[in-house]
Amino acid sequence: MNSKTLLFFLILTFGINAQQHDLWHFGDNTGLDFTSGSPVPIGSAIETTESCYTMTDANGNLLFYTNGVKVWDSNHNLMPNGTGLNGSTSSQCIALAKPNTTDRYYIIYNSSHSNIPNTTIGTFYSEVDLSLNGGLGDVITSNKNILLKGNSGEWISASPHSNCEDTWILTHGDQTNPVLNAFKLTNSGINTTPVTSNIGVVFNNSDHAKGTLKPRPQSNQFVMTKPLFSGTILLFDFNNSNGTASNINMIHSDASTRGNGAEFSRDGNVLYVGSLGNGKIHQYDLTAGNISTTRTEIGDLTPSGEAGALQIAPDDKIYVNYNVFPSGSNFLGVINNPSVTGTGCGYVENAVNLGAVNTVYGLPWYYNPTQLSQPPLDLGNDTTICAGDHVQIDGDIQSNTSENYLWSDGSTDSVLTTNEPGTYWLERQVGACTVQTDTIDVIVDEIAFNQNLLDTSGCGELLLKITPDNPDQFSSVQWELGDGNTSTSMNLEHTYSTPGNYTVNLTATSNASCNYTLPNIASVEIFPNFDFNISSSPIHPEYDDQISFDLETSQTDYQNTWTINGSTYENVDKVEYLPASATSVRAELNVIDKNGCHYKRYELVNVESSAFIYVPNAFTPDGSGDNDVFRVSDINNTVESISIYNRWGQLIWTTNNSLDAWDGTHNGKMVPDGTYNWKIKYKLDNTKSNIITGSVSVLR
Repeated sequence: MNSKTLLFFLILTFGINAQQHDLWHFGDNTGLDFTSGSPVPIGSAIETTESCYTMTDANGNLLFYTNGVKVWDSNHNLMPNGTGLNGSTSSQCIALAKPNTTDRYYIIYNSSHSNIPNTTIGTFYSEVDLSLNGGLGDVITSNKNILLKGNSGEWISASPHSNCEDTWILTHGDQTNPVLNAFKLTNSGINTTPVTSNIGVVFNNSDHAKGTLKPRPQSNQFVMTKPLFSGTILLFDFNNSNGTASNINMIHSDASTRGNGAEFSRDGNVLYVGSLGNGKIHQYDLTAGNISTTRTEIGDLTPSGEAGALQIAPDDKIYVNYNVFPSGSNFLGVINNPSVTGTGCGYVENAVNLGAVNTVYGLPWYYNPTQLSQPPLDLGNDTTICAGDHVQIDGDIQSNTSENYLWSDGSTDSVLTTNEPGTYWLERQVGACTVQTDTIDVIVDEIAFNQNLLDTSGCGELLLKITPDNPDQFSSVQWELGDGNTSTSMNLEHTYSTPGNYTVNLTATSNASCNYTLPNIASVEIFPNFDFNISSSPIHPEYDDQISFDLETSQTDYQNTWTINGSTYENVDKVEYLPASATSVRAELNVIDKNGCHYKRYELVNVESSAFIYVPNAFTPDGSGDNDVFRVSDINNTVESISIYNRWGQLIWTTNNSLDAWDGTHNGKMVPDGTYNWKIKYKLDNTKSNIITGSVSVLR
């Protein structure tokens, strides 16, 4: 087979420029600036307990921020018409750019939801025109507090449309309207007739329609929490082409925990949920087969309180707002490594000091339209066909009349049919999305496999491994191994243990169902094994013992080399070695037999470690200068600690340095003559610590 490399190019961007997320405004006059890479507290005019959103341009410059009740401009002043929005500071809000415009934005917000029923609850929107008020913006009077949906809960989120131009606004209703609503935002405005989906959210009589709704990065999934009072956490798929939801997965339901704030790691593989019930933070591994079983506690708020919003920042860390009873908090927690499962994610409480200001629940969410991307264009792997056959190359993405196709031969259908070899490319555009390109090679089937690929020999037992250069060219293989055995494994591994000569043949079927017979793939000769061992004595040597190493074999006509702790000995069967100060002795024996086969054996002998520590049995602390102190001789620096005890077991002296010496005093006074016990803790190499004990006499 003439191998060709599959080349494909994916250009995947959205028409809507993703707004930066470096500036956060939340809490009471609270803000954070991430432009330096780390969060720096800044002042703000915002007044809120939960609802907040910050809008910046593509360069990160502040445009406005809101709490769903008021709107502040980039100078932190209220817009002239920026008060009286029907939202609530204890609810939620978001702001979205109007597609294909430069100055128009929609603020979507909910009135507060305390319990069921509540007829004043609704989702509203107002339109901001930044060309007004001298370029600082204002709320358009005629498009202010427009009711989008009554009987709404506090859930608000967004998803880009599959056409990469429009935006879906997602909300969920309360007990009287328990469905997911998807409103389409286009250049013409917001379509107030939603696409609805029942995702199985159930309300009890005491339940509140509150919680978090967020998209999972790099997927079509959303997470939804309903903390009051069922503690429900669920995942569902969202079709950003038609606005419907499906494949609901209930991953947790516990009224005592009341999971509320939620956030994903940047790669979308790990989910975090904070609890209103007990202030704990839990983690879920979304790559697991059973997500529910991966629930892991990674944080517990102290003192008692409630975990509020969780929000990922430009530094890829997740910040946690919490309400410490009874009056909130001026700190944020942080999850330092959100992509790491388990407690290694590194949750730190009170990580960011906000100063004297106060915050309770909210953090500004960031709508990133690249979180839900269009499916990539992938024409598949290079295709090999038998002569006379044809192949269909399918470039379709989904049923969508706005798709346009252009193949390398000029055809415009979604599928290309050909029986000719060559390189084919496709340019596909979905709606206003960026053009995607991919290429594929079609080749006529012909395999390449070297004859007499392998000629090898071995001693005693030989493991033969054969890996085809291009294993993907075969759908099945059968190896004839010459010793009566066969194998259908693509990558052959076979052990020969009987002396003799063997020939390996191969029959194979290619991916195009073409059959081949390939003889003499390998020739194998097996020599008898050279049998030998190493022995050593004594079994438990001390440092001044001589160790004898012996080569034990009944065979002849060989060469050998010993390497013992770096010293080399040629062609001798026995070596005498004195370990001196070594704590272990490693003997390596290399043998070459008459067939030129190489063999290697190792023997590791540990020298009795306590023999390297010398402890005196008496000393005379009389100031004579002769034997005045108790000092341990640590030959190989293995001592970790030395402790001295009196006869009642009281510790009177200790050190972690074997160079230190005891002068016979305790608390500045000379101890009485007598016998004192010592305990020495030592460690040899990377083994576990050991302890030896004894006594020393104090004499004067």
